[in-house]
Amino acid sequence: AIPVGVWIYLFFRKAEESRVTVGLIFILGCFTAPALLGIQYLWDKFPKFDVTVLIQENIQTQSAMYIMLFVTLGAMEEIIKHFVVARVDKKTLLIKTVDDAIKYSITAALGFSFIENIYYLYQFTAQISMGELIGMYIFRSIFTSCAHIIFSGIFGYYYGIGKFCSLKCNGLAKALSTCPADAYR
Repeated sequence: AIPVGVWIYLFFRKAEESRVTVGLIFILGCFTAPALLGIQYLWDKFPKFDVTVLIQENIQTQSAMYIMLFVTLGAMEEIIKHFVVARVDKKTLLIKTVDDAIKYSITAALGFSFIENIYYLYQFTAQISMGELIGMYIFRSIFTSCAHIIFSGIFGYYYGIGKFCSLKCNGLAKALSTCPADAYR
């Protein structure tokens, strides 16, 4: 809880956003981690639909397989975290600037990271020594939380650009219906 509190403080210490709104996005972000764990549970029950097994069986080169697993699972995490922000924005018009899209995406990522870290620490508590557990706590609190912040910040940036670019898209982009904002309508 302490690392998440530090990250939220760093991002929102001068913000004008309501603490209730930030808290809501954070809590909804917390629910995304169990949703992803639920998908993994369903893969265990129905291995025919397990994407990780499909990748492992069809990609022979070990490094390519790990890259594909990382990209696939990472994309799933980002999409599910983004769903929270996009859904709340669609219902409440929460996001008024690209900066808002980035900040709220980061807040959802912190919620996800918070629950994911609790899950990992709980899972390994009985299996590793106290020193290793503290090392894992520090690593996950700093590096994996930061990775979630970076990746969701990028996702939020492009969501914001896509949401507001219809004001700037013209000519060829509109004629070809390639304006990114069209994806959010």
